Amino acid sequence: MALAAATIASSAGAETYRFEVTDPDATLGGHPFTPYYFFLDSSPTLDCYASGLFTLNGTTFGHTFSDVAVMDIYTFHDSANDGGLDDNESYYLGHALFTGDTAHPTFKLGTIALNNFGSGALLTISSVAAVSPVPEPATWAMMQIGVGAVGASARRGKVNTAVSYR
Repeated sequence: MALAAATIASSAGAETYRFEVTDPDATLGGHPFTPYYFFLDSSPTLDCYASGLFTLNGTTFGHTFSDVAVMDIYTFHDSANDGGLDDNESYYLGHALFTGDTAHPTFKLGTIALNNFGSGALLTISSVAAVSPVPEPATWAMMQIGVGAVGASARRGKVNTAVSYR
């Protein structure tokens, strides 16, 4: 279901990235922490951008509501503004998570150490294999051959066999 949501949210030609936030200490600022993840395009169309930051709307899976998908706003900061990510619940300082300027960002892949007011967190950005919503031409051909074979066998009708005992 999550991959389907990521594929639907993906724009044509853009690769989908999975962002996963974890805390190796299992606490964040002294509070219990539940790892969570969200999906965004590798080169997103921005909802808003300014000098030093940009924001995107996305869907968070896990986090506060455990296995419930929630709409969230993510703000990404460049290196000059402490880098990192703000997800409306936490502010993770550290390295910039993207290259390029805030008007045309491209996310970096890998695991990046971030800091949340004294507590460490890890953000892993990984590529997600895209699932094409439209079957390939070869798939269509195989489906047509299969439907044709079923139709031909139905058209032939039933073969009557006679059994005789002598």
